[in-house]
Amino acid sequence: MIKKRACLILISLLIAVVSVRADSSPWEETFKEGVLLLGEGNYEQAKVQFQKVLSAYPQHAYSHYYLAKALMGLGDFDKAIESFSKAIQLDTSIAGAYLGRGVCLYKLGKYNEALESLEQAIKLKPEYSEAFFYRGLIYFNQKNYVSCYQNLQKCIQLNPDFASRCSYYMSVAKKHIAGEVPASDSKISKNWKFSFTIGAEYDDNVILQPEKEPLPAEISRKDDFRSLAQLRIDYQKRLEEGQFTLASSFYHLAHHELSEYDLLGGSISVAYSMTESKLNPSIEYAYDYYVVGGDQYLDKHSISPSLTIATDKNINTQIYLLFEKTNFFPSPVDKEDDRDSLSGTIGSKISIHGKNNRSVNIATAYKVNNADGSNWDYQSPQISVQFNSPFIFKNGDISLTAMSEWLWFDNKNSLYNKIRNDTKITILCSLIFHLSKNWDVTMSFTNVRSMSNLEAYDYKRHITSLSFTGRF
Repeated sequence: MIKKRACLILISLLIAVVSVRADSSPWEETFKEGVLLLGEGNYEQAKVQFQKVLSAYPQHAYSHYYLAKALMGLGDFDKAIESFSKAIQLDTSIAGAYLGRGVCLYKLGKYNEALESLEQAIKLKPEYSEAFFYRGLIYFNQKNYVSCYQNLQKCIQLNPDFASRCSYYMSVAKKHIAGEVPASDSKISKNWKFSFTIGAEYDDNVILQPEKEPLPAEISRKDDFRSLAQLRIDYQKRLEEGQFTLASSFYHLAHHELSEYDLLGGSISVAYSMTESKLNPSIEYAYDYYVVGGDQYLDKHSISPSLTIATDKNINTQIYLLFEKTNFFPSPVDKEDDRDSLSGTIGSKISIHGKNNRSVNIATAYKVNNADGSNWDYQSPQISVQFNSPFIFKNGDISLTAMSEWLWFDNKNSLYNKIRNDTKITILCSLIFHLSKNWDVTMSFTNVRSMSNLEAYDYKRHITSLSFTGRF
């Protein structure tokens, strides 16, 4: 903010030297005060100051320009366009006026006029990254995906800080260019999306784990086959500065023999992300509900704010917080074994994107669980590494994930009279075959090793699964 304010002061002084006579004019202080207010985001007061200047000196081009920026900040795009145009009429060398007018026209959906104005801005200032960014967005809305991709790519070359803001539009444009999503059947234009998964699994140690920390009774130490079914419904709405998402899913695991471990669950979430912000801030609320063997098991409320930072055009870093309130419906006999809890997690995820759709994700997190019962107060550091790559041919992908978690409990377990400490290592390999743009087949193998100083929580587990997914 200090640097921005200093720059605005310097600009205003230079303008004053060039635009007026050597003797001090009464409107100069008013003009400089308006620039400072604009830099602080006080658009209403800045507008008043520039209007005062223009009442005394109506031919001052930069006062029209800064007045337009104040009006733009207030969301009055029509009047901002008028002021930008007046500034251009008085001084055709102000590249920012062409950019500002182009952005306002884009906001009003006047794409062809906006392109003309942005073209003038680029002619005056070929390194104008923001002009390429908005020109890319216009081409995206006009379904000219080649031009969209080229402009956003140029924008990132000029200013890597735009990488996170461009990534969504570039990825969609790239799919259209490759013919994966025909322009006449664009899923981006559809607000509603549906997907379902059906499959079968073999689990050599069935464990009930809606949450990650099982009770001894939830570790069966028996093998079984089970069927799985999941339905997911998404609603997405592109807004002026971001995206609103409403999602819900329903799933069922039905065991062949161990019916007491049958799991029925549902989830609903609401999220908003600012896709045109450099930090891509987002916030999500979710509610989850589980039924086990026909009986209520738990429900959970969670809220998660996050920021996504593009440190390089191929590297994104996400930082997030996660707060969860979990309620277990069965009342424990031992009050110290009451798992109802409030937990907080802070985490980060670094995504590195390479050539040919290869990527590496490195995630770390630290969770603190504060439960009603003393058996379930713990701290849990976590780390995971995931590698994704095309597999053998274009229509296949392979994903390898390795994750390690540590559970450091705070108190002695009331049943074993000993402080519990666990180390859990999970390795997952998935092969995904894309039968068409709507159908996938997934084969996966999961290996879990939980090492605990309490024998009841020490176990091994292997899961093999095959599933089909359809998207519409």
